[in-house]
Amino acid sequence: MKRIIDWIRDLSPIKAMTLMLSLTFLIFLFATLIPAVSSGNKAEENTNSEQLTAEQEKVDNGKDILVSKDNTASSPSATSASKANTINAGSATVNQPKQSAQKIVIKKITTITTIVSGGTTKVLKSVKLVRSIDSVPSLTNTASTPTDSGVTSGASVTTTNEVCKLGNIEVTADSVYAPAKVTFTNTNDKNIGFYHWSFGDVKGADHASASGKKAIHAHTYNKPGMYIATIYGYTSEADFKAKNPCASKGVTLNIKKQTSTGWVWPTEGKITSVVGMRVQPVTGEYRMHQGIDIKNKKGTTIVAARDGKVVATNGSCHSSRSNCGGGYGNYAVIHHSNGLYSIYAHLSRVTIHVGERVNAGHKIGEMGSTGLTPDTHLHFGIGPTLWVNQNVKNPLKLLPKR
Repeated sequence: MKRIIDWIRDLSPIKAMTLMLSLTFLIFLFATLIPAVSSGNKAEENTNSEQLTAEQEKVDNGKDILVSKDNTASSPSATSASKANTINAGSATVNQPKQSAQKIVIKKITTITTIVSGGTTKVLKSVKLVRSIDSVPSLTNTASTPTDSGVTSGASVTTTNEVCKLGNIEVTADSVYAPAKVTFTNTNDKNIGFYHWSFGDVKGADHASASGKKAIHAHTYNKPGMYIATIYGYTSEADFKAKNPCASKGVTLNIKKQTSTGWVWPTEGKITSVVGMRVQPVTGEYRMHQGIDIKNKKGTTIVAARDGKVVATNGSCHSSRSNCGGGYGNYAVIHHSNGLYSIYAHLSRVTIHVGERVNAGHKIGEMGSTGLTPDTHLHFGIGPTLWVNQNVKNPLKLLPKR
């Protein structure tokens, strides 16, 4: 140290000044570099912390779950999943397939309610679509299914795609009286690849059913009675063979008994006029009324009063108190096997066409107020001539008692 002090004293003024400037520069350089290095380390730590927080939020929201090589669901959050082989959601338990490490995204776990035979409501729980970056085997949801004779086994449901859904079931019939051909049409279905129709049983009758890929099927009910038809939906024919439906709906049918005379009432409503002389309510003329008037609201269903063939129709009228359609407005005329004709007048809509054969109870149109009439009602007549305007019969003597 003494030698250094003596060396500094022996320096010339210029050399001493140069040494001081060098020392000052070194001190400034150290003062600048040390905070910059420290700041860089802190920035890196903050970036890593933000990434970890983002991943944590994904796991906590149940969106992303990492499956490790040992098939254990794990994540940065302890709330995402325990180190087990299952992931719980409500009452459904989803088994993770054995596979190598990959990322799985569970979209949704949902519950659907289905209507089954007998009007009973049951809950069928299913796992909605599970997607992944790599292919993943289908998941199994252990939930009971509705049972029906020869259709379901009550075994667990295996879902390989999104949960299927039965939309609307349109039911049409050629008659409400036995024998009645009823057609079932499924519309707005979702992921249905196969159907099974259970048409319902009457006491002592054999079980009637049908299966297929088409969304429409017809069945003839030969005997009157109450029927509960149940439609089951399957994602595939394989699920049908395994008796594993994913949805079902029930429809109640009331097939009526044919009357002894063969005639049935063409509509519901109040009788406001009968066969006989009267004052025509629009023209004020006193003349013969060739049938009966049945009053109800617009759109009320009109059906064929007896089996027969359609021989005349008109559907071009839109106004009341007019001579459109010869005063009948929109109408339909049916020729019956006993030689008589029946006419249905003042309709708002005609739903049959000339040449069509109809059974008693088959819908032919809807009630309206077209033609020479002041209000909404059905004019119904029976007679031996095409326009039912000569030698008419009294419908009240042919129709069944009400």
